[in-house]
Amino acid sequence: MDENAQQPEDNPTTVIGPDIRITGNLEASGDLKIEGNVEGDVRCRRLIVGDGGAIKGRVYSEQARISGTINGSIEAAGLAIEARGVVAGETTYGRLKVTTGGVIEGKIKRRPEGEQKPKLVDTEVVDEQGESARSRAQKRRPSGIFGGTMPPKTLN
Repeated sequence: MDENAQQPEDNPTTVIGPDIRITGNLEASGDLKIEGNVEGDVRCRRLIVGDGGAIKGRVYSEQARISGTINGSIEAAGLAIEARGVVAGETTYGRLKVTTGGVIEGKIKRRPEGEQKPKLVDTEVVDEQGESARSRAQKRRPSGIFGGTMPPKTLN
């Protein structure tokens, strides 16, 4: 990875602490830092798996820095495996950096540069009635000062 490029450790927005264990899929439109354990699929823009962090499932991320363990598959446009990092499973990457001591076990595939980035979070999730969370939120917004539309004032 380009040393001058912005690294995944810059301002992660969501942190899963070392005392947290999640069973189920995680989806974030922003950045995730995982210090705890996740059993399920993870989709996010940028991912950091800390020294004590572990994921058992599939990972889809634009950028990922792994210092902990991933058991499953990972697909990332930019992937850095640090000295204590372990990825066991299928690895698909655009750019790869493995620090001395980092481990990759399993199938490794480089994605050609022109190929599409990993599919991340679909921000327009719809419910059973076909309505998105965004459209429901817009309906609940009050009109007036805090949002919505009000008729224009006429000056006399």
